[in-house]
Amino acid sequence: MADNVKHPFNEFLLLIVEFGIIAFLILLLLAASLIRSYLKNKNEESFVLILCLAAVFIFSCFSYPFQYPFTWLIVGFCISYLSSTLYNYQERSPNKFRIFKHAVALLSIVLLSFNMKNMYYDRKWNQAINQIKHGTTKELLSEYENLHPDFHNNPFFLYNYAALLNNMRYWDNSAEIIRSCEKYLNDCDIQMLKGDNYKKRHHLMQAKVCFELASQMCPGKFAPLFELVNVYDSINQPIRAKELADHIINMQVKVPSATITAIKMRMIKRVEAE
Repeated sequence: MADNVKHPFNEFLLLIVEFGIIAFLILLLLAASLIRSYLKNKNEESFVLILCLAAVFIFSCFSYPFQYPFTWLIVGFCISYLSSTLYNYQERSPNKFRIFKHAVALLSIVLLSFNMKNMYYDRKWNQAINQIKHGTTKELLSEYENLHPDFHNNPFFLYNYAALLNNMRYWDNSAEIIRSCEKYLNDCDIQMLKGDNYKKRHHLMQAKVCFELASQMCPGKFAPLFELVNVYDSINQPIRAKELADHIINMQVKVPSATITAIKMRMIKRVEAE
């Protein structure tokens, strides 16, 4: 893959990795409960809803539909409607149905509050950046420092903060921020920035590990391999560097760009210089 992958192409694998096998078993229990109830109370409406959930289930095996709010809306509607119609809570047990409605309402309020909070802080971040778009990097750094307490668990903010610190040559501070970011998000870009912090501080073996990991995350990317060639040259491994340079020269370009052309030209010059 040439692009940076931030999400596995399987929602269930993500669920297991993020929340453990218990969460996956709870999901299976919910699915089994819905199917069992449908089989006992078949009707045209419930059949359509089950088909919708089945489509989402199949799609979730090969992609990440739950990254889009619309999917949550559809799944939530299907489950809530099935729960009310298939179990006939309102007729059989008014108290349980009332509790169910209150629980759904409370959960909706919590989710809405969480989203509103994120929207507020994102807007605050965007406004701060726009206000000093034509200012100095020191002013920008000051804004990031002020916003950091509110965004300490936002991986995208932390990555941009770490990148800014890296560009301003505050490599120790950048390394600290990127470690915090790594707790929430760990992709090719994170490892590249982490490796660059190590390289700038002359910790070449640690940089090598980061660039290798970045390359494994995105095998089609040229930048991690290019950085690895430079690291191999710096740690006196010319044979490995030449092998990797030859590999870069022969790599297929999926999306042409000036950066890739420059990398290939530098690798060609390096190989010809030997």
